[in-house]
Amino acid sequence: MINPDWFWPTLQTDTSPGVNFQEKANQIRESIDKSPNSPTIILDEVRRLYDQEQQRRALVDSKAGVYQASSAAFVAVLLSITPLFIDKFDEISSISQGVMYCFSLSFLVMAMVLLARALRWSHKALAVSVTHVLDWEALTSEQQCKDCFERSIAKKLLVYQHKNSILTNDVVTDIKMVQALVTAAFFWFILSASFRVILYLSS
Repeated sequence: MINPDWFWPTLQTDTSPGVNFQEKANQIRESIDKSPNSPTIILDEVRRLYDQEQQRRALVDSKAGVYQASSAAFVAVLLSITPLFIDKFDEISSISQGVMYCFSLSFLVMAMVLLARALRWSHKALAVSVTHVLDWEALTSEQQCKDCFERSIAKKLLVYQHKNSILTNDVVTDIKMVQALVTAAFFWFILSASFRVILYLSS
């Protein structure tokens, strides 16, 4: 779960014991063996679920790319306007103006730090991970009746779909973290700009 704190988003890990993957895979195989439905119907539905998971991963990867590009663009914007935040240092004439100047510059630095974190998380989301797919051996090594063959392929596909779903969920977590960091960076930037405007009006 993502901490909704706008000041410094952190990722809260789930400490509850998870389900053992091997046990889950065995449950999937047993459920297919015990299913009274036609193996052809089972295989068709499993194939549909597998294809949906692949499409979901492609969509998630595209969103990760968008967030990485937006974070990089935000960093470029902040770097380009940084001189506007420091060019009035010599004109500070009071302690209150000095305090506001320090706050404004500190908030700008905080926004940049959060964007750097967002870039790191987006890079993690876009990192190449294993995608479980059927290989040619799974299709050619089975020398069984048609129903047995279809059930065997359905088992493999459903197990792979479950594995891919876990990997995709990890990427979704990374993207949510990037979103929280970009939002927090924008919040700090607004604070910095507000203090800068106040400083400008008071000078």
